[in-house]
Amino acid sequence: MKGIPAVVGLGMTLLLAGCGAGGSVVSGSASTPSAGPPSTGPASPAPTPTPTATAPSATASPAPGTSASSEPAPASPAPSSSGTPPWATASPRPGVGSALVVTPRPGMSNVHAISWVYALETGIQTVRIYYYAGIPPCTVLDHVDVAYHSDTIVISLFTGSDPSAANQACIALARSTAVDVTLNQPGNGRTFVDGSTGKASGEGNPAGM
Repeated sequence: MKGIPAVVGLGMTLLLAGCGAGGSVVSGSASTPSAGPPSTGPASPAPTPTPTATAPSATASPAPGTSASSEPAPASPAPSSSGTPPWATASPRPGVGSALVVTPRPGMSNVHAISWVYALETGIQTVRIYYYAGIPPCTVLDHVDVAYHSDTIVISLFTGSDPSAANQACIALARSTAVDVTLNQPGNGRTFVDGSTGKASGEGNPAGM
């Protein structure tokens, strides 16, 4: 009987030892570390927006057969109370400022020489010839002839009518007209002579006036 208490005591010692060991496991002396917030690196710069190419503004193109810009047509001289254009009345001498400057148009019909009134030198080798003429297409300057002499320069004017307007009625009036003539030689003080009359500049009047 003395042996039983000893065995019981040894058993209790082992039981207590086992409970102590189990308690250490339950207490979780080696705990799993809790997960912290994720580590973040330095913030990346925001991407720079790529500039978008701006489409060129559209320019309206003129319609086919038309011009981008057009000049207004010059207004025709207003007729007087009598119905005659202001430039169609002859004066004793053609006015320098009011004369209509024309360019020769070869190919006219019924070409003939006409007289002129006076010549005005506008350069070393240029002269403007003033004369009276009818109204196109009935009277059109066809060409100019020039002959050079030692003391004179003879200039002859030839007019005709436009063959495309053969049946058009013509007004029997004259207007102040001028033509610029380029000379092959300098004037050098020579006298300008009308080839149709043989008279010097300013000495005669047109035939029939």
